[in-house]
Amino acid sequence: MVSRGRLAAWLAVWLLGALIGAAGATVQMGRHVDAVMRQRDRLEQQVQELQGRLQRLEASLAEQRRRPVRATAVRISGLDPSEELRLRREVQALLQEVVGREVDQVDPALVAGMLDGRLMGLGGRPVALSVRSIWLTDTLTVSLEVRAAPES
Repeated sequence: MVSRGRLAAWLAVWLLGALIGAAGATVQMGRHVDAVMRQRDRLEQQVQELQGRLQRLEASLAEQRRRPVRATAVRISGLDPSEELRLRREVQALLQEVVGREVDQVDPALVAGMLDGRLMGLGGRPVALSVRSIWLTDTLTVSLEVRAAPES
């Protein structure tokens, strides 16, 4: 049989080994926890960067979907420069109701119908507008030709 002294010695060695093993495991687990924490911090930073990028992309997409007409431009042929300036102001005043509307909601056929064949007074004489072309982007550009109004 094993004596009490020997049993106590074996128990002391076993406890010492358990304590040394626990201390080593704690150090090893501490290193592992530190590595996991660093990885978590990197991933959190990456998530924040991706969320910011996603927000910018969503805003960009929303801006592309909502493309308002920002300005109008009128090109006129068939007039001298001073008359052209006066007529351009009048036509742009007619087109101002389009500014601010989304490009998708503006019908170029309606714009053409509003201007094509329209009679306007210019320097005491009537003139007729003829739409040559319409470009619709963020700027509505209308190209007009001016002729003497037909006698009625």
